[in-house]
Amino acid sequence: MKNKMISNYLYSLIYQLLITIIPIITLPYTSRVLGDKMIGIDASVMAYVQIFAIFCILNVANYGSRAIATTKTKEQTSQVFWNIYTIQFLASVAVILCYLVFISFTKSNHIYYLIHLFTLGASLLDISWYFYGKEELKKTTARNIMVRIVTLICIFLFIKSQDDLWKYILINSLSLFIGQIVLWKFALKDIHFMKPQSSELKKNFWPMIQYFLPLIASQIYLNVNRIILNTFAGPTEVGYYSQASKIVRMVIGFITPLSTVFLPRIANEFDNKNHVQIKRYMDVSASFVCLISFPIIFGLMAIGNDFIALFLGADFSPSIPVLKILAPSILLVGLANVFGVQLLLATNQPKKYTFSVTLGAVVSLLINYMFVGRYGSIATSYAELAAELIGLIIQLYFAYKIIDFNSFIKNMLTYALFGLIMFLSINFLPSYFGWPRTIGLILQVLIGACIYLSLLLITKNKLFYVLANKILSRK
Repeated sequence: MKNKMISNYLYSLIYQLLITIIPIITLPYTSRVLGDKMIGIDASVMAYVQIFAIFCILNVANYGSRAIATTKTKEQTSQVFWNIYTIQFLASVAVILCYLVFISFTKSNHIYYLIHLFTLGASLLDISWYFYGKEELKKTTARNIMVRIVTLICIFLFIKSQDDLWKYILINSLSLFIGQIVLWKFALKDIHFMKPQSSELKKNFWPMIQYFLPLIASQIYLNVNRIILNTFAGPTEVGYYSQASKIVRMVIGFITPLSTVFLPRIANEFDNKNHVQIKRYMDVSASFVCLISFPIIFGLMAIGNDFIALFLGADFSPSIPVLKILAPSILLVGLANVFGVQLLLATNQPKKYTFSVTLGAVVSLLINYMFVGRYGSIATSYAELAAELIGLIIQLYFAYKIIDFNSFIKNMLTYALFGLIMFLSINFLPSYFGWPRTIGLILQVLIGACIYLSLLLITKNKLFYVLANKILSRK
């Protein structure tokens, strides 16, 4: 089982590495070709689209994967799959009809909204939760890699000027749609059609809504914040915020696969009343998030100025403070995935998770609304950070008796200290030695990584040695 968990995480990590590398290639190109205003328009339109998409998927990713993980036979798995997907399908059809009504009342950007029908169609067809529940991430990883590579090629082939924004949106939305169709080919080899049971539809609906509520709170505040920012500060400010946020979310992608791997496993242990094993999973998961997050956070703080200038171009220099403000959310989101998704949702406590996310969302919206007119994207960044922090604090309160809290704090402070030492060692190197920007950035990353790894080796960090041995033993 441990080998399968490691394999699943590595498959997820490979995919996250790919979706990190691709934006590293495409973001500099699209930022310069499309420009800050068009990037802002794209982000503003997408904010509305994602709100509708949220209601399509109903957070089936967490509820569905947990339900599939607890099935014992192929027949039972098929029945559970069709019971859950029927609810997703009906919800998606209703949402898409509402979206068409919404489009009819919009005053601008109609073509962009129409193209995003493929995005909503992808949500309707999304059954990745089935593979997460079965712990078969190899299939989803292969599908995603293929789709991302085709998307990358199309962007460079067809995006040549600001007038190509509609092509850019079409490429991204159509690739999502086609990718979901490919997943169905794999799924239908393992499951057979079974008529949805009306009694099970009713039985699943309310629990699914309970899992859905925290997703509404977390995703809507992120998208509504963009809408508020666009309304009071304009699409250009949205562009500054959106590009910095994309960079942070790329990094978070290295951490969130833990939830994909641990949630079905913890759900299964919870059903078997194996609370000792759950505690072990929590300790490892939280420590891993801290180990990975702190060097990245302090690294972004150190290289932020040069990184934005090289990565996005001079037009996006206002994204620099946004990036530095959002950087700590890498840790906050990672730990929220541990204590919120992996623990509270996996152990069937969605109400507590909903409360934590909702309170954070309310505070975020208030901060953004009060200050966005004066401070623009800076205010939106602080609002997002406040939401993540408040949500995490509440989740820690609920998880206090389940986890080894003293060990968690000790580990977190240790990795924070290592990250700070790394930051102080590399922050002023380019200016002190007069390195050219590109060379200085590369050397900062390499030196910083060597310093952080050296600290782990010198202190004989247990988690680092275990992970290194597991990975090396697979070669």
